[in-house]
Amino acid sequence: MLRESPARAWIEAAFGAPGPKVFIEAGAHRFEDTDWLARIPGVVLYALEPDPRNLVFIEGTDAYRRQNVVLHRKAIAAHDGTCRFVLSDRHRNPLYHHSFSSIRAPTGAYRRYPYVRFGEWIDVACTTLDTLAREHAIERVDLIWADTQGAERDLIEGGGRTLAATRYLFTEYCPDGEEWYEGQATYSDLLAMLPDFEVVQRWPEDVLLENRKAVGQRRG
Repeated sequence: MLRESPARAWIEAAFGAPGPKVFIEAGAHRFEDTDWLARIPGVVLYALEPDPRNLVFIEGTDAYRRQNVVLHRKAIAAHDGTCRFVLSDRHRNPLYHHSFSSIRAPTGAYRRYPYVRFGEWIDVACTTLDTLAREHAIERVDLIWADTQGAERDLIEGGGRTLAATRYLFTEYCPDGEEWYEGQATYSDLLAMLPDFEVVQRWPEDVLLENRKAVGQRRG
């Protein structure tokens, strides 16, 4: 997500107090958001990015060298192992190169992003959200930052236990009645799949959700 996120100010204010915090970033692209997320006090940030072209760029960033950032060169999916990853290329703004790649094939994305080229695919390593949490002994998550280009359903299907222990989820969404990637969950689908979450704030393509149960447990 290369434009400055509308949720940034809210997140920095909500998590600005000292104390340990766990963030998971699914779809780190070139660490643009990773950089400021990792500067929040007390954060340990688990970042996932599967595109090898972005990974080469990431390795030269300051955020990559931060000790509180743990990079996984994998995609978030509904299963562990490998998955097909459709590459995007070209953009009228060079900063957006490779930012529309997805584990789901583009459908309406051809019309929505007419200046982007899709088609070539590779196999990449993938993991579920629950496997990631188990491998790192993560019991509670303060924030999941998801920029998965149509794979929101996969994140949810592979992350039931982790999402139940997650306080906030920030994600892109596809408006009802549209489909940008094959089988992509719409806004209404996301809310139906996450019955314990309620909307904190909604923007034209992004939504911040709060897990009522997890937030209540943390406050208690």
